[in-house]
Amino acid sequence: MSGSVTCNGYHLRSCYERVSDDKDLKDPSFSLETVKLSRGPLMRVSGRHPQDSSAYSRESKDRMTLDHLQRYPSTNETLYVTLEEFRLWKVLQGTLDLSLWKVKVGWQIDQDSAIIFFFGPQKVTFNAKIAISKLLILLNSTVRMNPSPGLIQERRRMSGFFQVGDDLNLYLWKGEASTFRACVTMSLSSGPLDRHNEVKAVPKVRVLRQHILNERGIPQVLLQVVLLSSWTGPSSRRKPASIDGSQELTASAVTLALQAASREKSASVVIYPTGPAALAKGIALGVKAFKSIQPTGSSLKNLTIASNDNDFVAECEAECCRWWPCGKDHHVLLPYIMSSWEAVITQVVVGSLISQKTDVVVFPCILEPHNRSWVQETSTQVQAALETILDAQDLLHGNIITVPASKLPGLHCQILYIICLDAKLVQQCLEVSKRIIHQVVWSCLNNFLGSFLESISFPMLDLQIPGNFNSLHIMLEEINYFLKQKPNTWMKLVQIIQPLRVATPQKVIEYFKTPLEAISLCQKEDRAFIQYLNDFPAVFREFEDDLRKIGCVFQTCASLGVLKFIAEGEHLDPSSWEKAVEDAFQKNKKRYAVHYESNSDILNVLKKQQSLVKSFTTIREYEGPCFVGPTEKMKMFVQCLQEMAFDEKSVCVKHPILHLPRYMVVKNTISKLLLLPHSPVTITLEEDPLGMITFQGPRQDVIEVERQFYSLLSGFKDWPISLSPFQVQFIQSLQEELFNENFFLARDISAVLNTSDGVMILGLDFGELVQAEELLKTLVYERKIDIREEVQWAANSLEWEALLTALNSEKKVTFYSVKSLQDILTSVVIVGSRVEVAEAELNIQEYLMSYSIIEDRIISPRPELAEARENLLRIMNWGDLKVNIWIQTNHSTLTLKLKGLRRHVKEARGVVQTDLDSLTVRSIPIRHRGVQQYLLGIGGTVLLTFAEELQCLVKMQVPEKTTNALLSEVSACRAESELTSVHELLKVLRRYRNEHFTFGDSPLGLVQVLGREVNLAKFQEAFEDFMNGFYSETFNSDKIVTFSEDCLQEVLDQGYYFPLNLHRHGNLLKIQGFQEDVKKAATAVQTVIQEAQDTDRAEDMKSVVQWKYDIGNTGLSPFDKTINLKLETAYRKEEENIEIILDSRRTQVNLKKREGLVPDTGTIFKIKREIYIWDMNIPEIWEPMDDNPVKIVKLSPNLVEYQRVARKFNHSMDRSAIHKIERIQNPYLWTSYIYKRNWMEKKNPPGVRNENFLFHGTPAQNCSSIIENGLKSTCRQNGLYGQGSTLQWMLVCPPNIVEKASKDPSLCSWSGSLLESTLMVIHQ
Repeated sequence: MSGSVTCNGYHLRSCYERVSDDKDLKDPSFSLETVKLSRGPLMRVSGRHPQDSSAYSRESKDRMTLDHLQRYPSTNETLYVTLEEFRLWKVLQGTLDLSLWKVKVGWQIDQDSAIIFFFGPQKVTFNAKIAISKLLILLNSTVRMNPSPGLIQERRRMSGFFQVGDDLNLYLWKGEASTFRACVTMSLSSGPLDRHNEVKAVPKVRVLRQHILNERGIPQVLLQVVLLSSWTGPSSRRKPASIDGSQELTASAVTLALQAASREKSASVVIYPTGPAALAKGIALGVKAFKSIQPTGSSLKNLTIASNDNDFVAECEAECCRWWPCGKDHHVLLPYIMSSWEAVITQVVVGSLISQKTDVVVFPCILEPHNRSWVQETSTQVQAALETILDAQDLLHGNIITVPASKLPGLHCQILYIICLDAKLVQQCLEVSKRIIHQVVWSCLNNFLGSFLESISFPMLDLQIPGNFNSLHIMLEEINYFLKQKPNTWMKLVQIIQPLRVATPQKVIEYFKTPLEAISLCQKEDRAFIQYLNDFPAVFREFEDDLRKIGCVFQTCASLGVLKFIAEGEHLDPSSWEKAVEDAFQKNKKRYAVHYESNSDILNVLKKQQSLVKSFTTIREYEGPCFVGPTEKMKMFVQCLQEMAFDEKSVCVKHPILHLPRYMVVKNTISKLLLLPHSPVTITLEEDPLGMITFQGPRQDVIEVERQFYSLLSGFKDWPISLSPFQVQFIQSLQEELFNENFFLARDISAVLNTSDGVMILGLDFGELVQAEELLKTLVYERKIDIREEVQWAANSLEWEALLTALNSEKKVTFYSVKSLQDILTSVVIVGSRVEVAEAELNIQEYLMSYSIIEDRIISPRPELAEARENLLRIMNWGDLKVNIWIQTNHSTLTLKLKGLRRHVKEARGVVQTDLDSLTVRSIPIRHRGVQQYLLGIGGTVLLTFAEELQCLVKMQVPEKTTNALLSEVSACRAESELTSVHELLKVLRRYRNEHFTFGDSPLGLVQVLGREVNLAKFQEAFEDFMNGFYSETFNSDKIVTFSEDCLQEVLDQGYYFPLNLHRHGNLLKIQGFQEDVKKAATAVQTVIQEAQDTDRAEDMKSVVQWKYDIGNTGLSPFDKTINLKLETAYRKEEENIEIILDSRRTQVNLKKREGLVPDTGTIFKIKREIYIWDMNIPEIWEPMDDNPVKIVKLSPNLVEYQRVARKFNHSMDRSAIHKIERIQNPYLWTSYIYKRNWMEKKNPPGVRNENFLFHGTPAQNCSSIIENGLKSTCRQNGLYGQGSTLQWMLVCPPNIVEKASKDPSLCSWSGSLLESTLMVIHQ
């Protein structure tokens, strides 16, 4: 895939190499001899759209590029880019004019990247690659709104892109506004109000206009929006109301400013706010309002908001996101971004044209009929060189001749553009001069743009009138318009060189600045007044006519509460115009008044007299309430309201209250008679603090109601009621809580209850008095309960008191006791409401009945229960039933008698019956003979323990014998066996399930269990686990006969889960019980046997070796036999250190140094090892050892010892020759041999052969180990029959070894080693 577009990429190192300013940049192919005419004709266009000119057709541009490539040496440059950057480049095809470039561009796309090819002159191609690389980096980072700090060193960034409408876009930037090339710049600032005249100190905003030339040399229209508000002052508190008002003013001013910019035919506006961040909302509202009124086909397309305040940018972004969607079209965004990053500076410089150091200098040449002249003076040498060049060309008007400056003397630029101008055209009218300036600027900049150079200098073209400053203005506008139409990022500087003779005396920026002129004025006004102007067109016209006389258009905005004053005409002085507007507006406003009403009396009059406002036709009511109208009419309206409110005012009469309940009865009566809710008079009773009655309403009505009230107050009637003494006492006891004077009033009955002397009802109406009496008798009801003699004891208990207290907890009933002369309670009287009294009576009757004594029986026909008898009481939890239970049996029937209080017997019967129904019988077979024998013996306690823990009854049946084991024996058995709980036993027994038991065997007996099903399942599980874990082990040792009964009892006292059965017979000891217990006991028995064996061994050792110690040089003392055995054992294991107990002290012994240490006292002593059998058992034929542990002695053939060994050897190997026979003298091994021989002679009966003469063969490398330590079966890994030492009756040498021995001497020595080893075994 290929094409003719370019894009940037990620291989950019070459793009950032600084291009030097040396002569290498100058094309070496340029020379005076090779200069040819550039065939690019000057653009001849009319209007402001030079790109549409027919003079610069695309064919001619392509021919120019091709001609340029043919005339100069060309090269290729390659750039690798990402697909994302390639897509940006494709979008830019509509903005960049590639036909002006002096290079050809092609591209090719791979899977995840693209390649750009540049072809053209060497330096131009290199500059193009740098420019395109930087451009795409800039675009990519801006589109992402996340510039890369290492690649782009700029002070601004884009924060948002929003689509306000189909043809209007908004861009949000963080940075300076002066860097943007726009025709209109809007600045927003704020200042405090003018406080000199408080009447006029209303929030307002001014919009002013001024023509300027900014720092980059861009002609612009500056719209100043200045907000004057109390919010912006130095001492402002920034109330929310003032903030909202400032935002509304800002919105109105922004709308008017954008309308002014639209009238300027501007395509883009830059808004630069310097006020607080809260103004962002006003700007967004202003843009929104402008879009709603923007005419179709408006020239304004782009709005840019730029600010250095991060808070303002964030607030503005939030507001824009609220109103408009984010832009997505890159065809709109990318050209704008490239235009925004264009940074060309236009400078007006005074000096000589030939002294400029820019890349390109433009030299206009005036073509006269017989002569040529130059716009600016040049040196003689340069002029002569230029004349030589021009003489070689066909000079026509509009031709541009490109000349390298390297061959011209005194020039500091790189290239000269000589542009030919016809003198006849130059001297024509001003309009023709403007067209020529336009053509010169556009032709040169088009040529300059395609060369990818950075700076160019123009002379100031004073073509018509020398010294006329309009030429400079025209050139600045043409340069500005060109850069807006053809934005780029590689051009940096455009200079206009003024000759000294026509230089302006002041700065160019000050010269272009015009005075401020008024555009519009907005000020806050009461919304009600603005609405009034809209409702009355005649009033609005009064204001409008007076303001139009001073050049002002008057508009209202009721939604924002803003008045708009728009200037008509141009060049209006802001101060004088604003003052005239203020005077004209205030003159008319004084004739109208705005009145806000808050008086409650007047508001009530307005509510009743709604037609009053309609009677004043020129007054309107608005929300507030607010009234607007002519000042005189407003005064009359307010006065009328005040008079009506005074007439409607009510009076208030107060009297002290003597008896509040009676006053309340009278008030209720009058309310019924006079219908007070609909009467204008209100009666209020206030008890606190002084107790006052208030009559309020119209005066005449108050007097009449007051007379009737006191007339009824004097006519109360007394109504007696008959009650028992208990009822009267009950009412008086609750006088404060319930039966007070307001008792009937609280129940909407107009009567007063009097309990000071008995009980009496006071009232005015007969019907109310009767209703009050019926209510009182209903609430105070009386009932008497007699208590029988047999339950009088229950009425003196604490439970009786608790019952009465519970029934009287809410104080709805009261109990009164009636006692006899003997102070015995005989009856109780209940007083209270009818419902509560009936309920209390029922509870007391039930209580007395529950305390009568009864007897009940439960009969069960189950024989297993009858067989259990009293044992049932031991497994059933009936001790807490509060009844007496007896058990009777008759054959197979069980009878239980229950006696006690009725309520207890009733509760107990259900519990007992449920427990009996829950009992079942389960039979468990015994299938192991050992278990049967164990259970018939001491193991029977296991069943009893399980039964007790699980609340069951158990018995065992066997064919030979039947045993009934009852729970009466459990306590003693548990004390003997020290069993733990069943729950702990279950954990142990489950580990041995199904290991030692087979259920297929015929049962040897049954275990029958009576209990609850849950407990029976646990019992069976525990018992079967026990049978599965049953185990027996038998020991056979001659030491068992020596065990005492105390010794066996110590074994049994180790603490086991179950009882153990130990049976001793001769040398046999059999242990029966649970497997874990048996193993634990077996360990103890084994320990006892080992201790007995160690004692015998220690005794024997003492007769062979004795270890002694010497503490304090008192002489050697022997260790006891146990320590002696321990030391000798460690010595033979070649251990260096060992710890013993000597005289009840912990002692450390170093066997190597033969010394001991008592750590507690620090005592060090010597030890010695003595062998008793050395001297009497060492053979006499041995040679002296000379303090050597082992000695090898070569035997002489004449010795009997040599001949005996040789004879044995020849008996097995008669064809072999003996080289030598050696005796191994090892005292330690000899002593061990003597000891073992003595031990075997003592152990075995007489006549038993204890010794044999055997042979052992081994490799030569093992001989040294055997000589020192003897034969160790554990060290032999690869014997003839596996691990161990192999001994034979005859010495046999394999034939293959004999054959090889004749050839290999090492095998001969191996054979000799066999003899040596054999000899060693004989000596052992």
